[in-house]
Amino acid sequence: MPLTITIQALRRAIPDCRVIAFVDLSARLVLRAEAEHPQPQEFYDALCLRGALLLGGQAAAASTEVFGTDQAPPEAVLLHGGGFELFVRAPRDPDEALCAVIGGEADIAAALAAMRATMAEIVEIVDAAPPATAAGGSQERGR
Repeated sequence: MPLTITIQALRRAIPDCRVIAFVDLSARLVLRAEAEHPQPQEFYDALCLRGALLLGGQAAAASTEVFGTDQAPPEAVLLHGGGFELFVRAPRDPDEALCAVIGGEADIAAALAAMRATMAEIVEIVDAAPPATAAGGSQERGR
């Protein structure tokens, strides 16, 4: 299933999900997004930045220290604007993550489970895509 359809299906599968975004945390770049209502680019930029800070910034460093681990957290949940923002890092590429904005009454555990399952699908999509061409041209890998 193409990445865009996968992202759309995830947003529909999570009750009260307002936004889903697939992001590159290191580049602070939204690769694909699906929203209940159109959002300005600044919204997505801020969402991606919060994900990068929570999963790989100072908050992640504090988390590893508090929990005594040597790895950044694979997930984060943030109470924001009367709802929740959820972040799930890709298992094999720590720079890629899914971000979701859900309502305050939504089931966080169920949403995170759906995001984890979708991230596994995305990994398969990206792995199955042809690699970028070496002759200067490029292809999007499953995106």
